[in-house]
Amino acid sequence: MAFEFDFPESLFRDFNSHKIQEYLKKLDEEFDVVLVNEYMEESIVLLRRILNWKVKDVIFLTLNKNNVVHTVDNTELEKRQLYRQYAKLDYALYEFFFERLWRQISIFGQDIFREISYFKSLRRTVENFCLTDSGPFIFVQNSTWSESFRVSRKDCNDMLRRETDYVDMILPRQYK
Repeated sequence: MAFEFDFPESLFRDFNSHKIQEYLKKLDEEFDVVLVNEYMEESIVLLRRILNWKVKDVIFLTLNKNNVVHTVDNTELEKRQLYRQYAKLDYALYEFFFERLWRQISIFGQDIFREISYFKSLRRTVENFCLTDSGPFIFVQNSTWSESFRVSRKDCNDMLRRETDYVDMILPRQYK
């Protein structure tokens, strides 16, 4: 991750805490929101609020998720500790944005937690609709966070589309 966020090369060799904090502060100023994978729904609700988007704009389906629960033995813990030493910048970056995510969420008070719960439930409903053949659309009632809307089979197909297919579809439009 640190590589993708363009951390200075010197920090990969020399773990200088002060310079790392300076760079994290720079990233903090550049990015209003960073999505945290393990808390994707929470991240998306926060993003929706900050960008003032509609709930329908941020509904998504979880594809290719591995639901296997892994147990961790002592050998595995030792390997993780070794990796943590090797990938210090990645861990620093993750911990920084993890903590920031929860600070940003807490600013919105208890209402955002109700919205997150609503969003998770709505996603399950939409996912169930999209993955079964149960009609041409579902109607989503208006809520505190959203006007009513419909999710159609076309919406489902769009959400089920592979990223590469989206790129193939969007690129010609982008360069018209």
